[in-house]
Amino acid sequence: KCEGQPDVGIDTLQWIHTYKTAALLKAAVCCGAALAGASDEDLARCETYANKIGLAFQVADDILDVTASTEELGKTAGKDLDADKTTYPKLLGLDRSREVWTVAYQ
Repeated sequence: KCEGQPDVGIDTLQWIHTYKTAALLKAAVCCGAALAGASDEDLARCETYANKIGLAFQVADDILDVTASTEELGKTAGKDLDADKTTYPKLLGLDRSREVWTVAYQ
């Protein structure tokens, strides 16, 4: 958990997102590719894609939690801040978080 833990750093946050959000995407992407007969090389590419898109999704979600309204999100805005959850904006600031998203998204 990253809630109320003052010593959670970027490495721990990335680990959590890799083995949570990205892992779910990796399972879906790689299973679909395997069932379609993808080669080992293509499966490796799919895994890289899923890891990057999982991280990009999570960073975007963290950014939107502090920049968008409840109406725009369709869920309560600022929930991460209220829960004292460790997020990319909390650790890196908004501008650096946007840079991380851009790199992960490419």
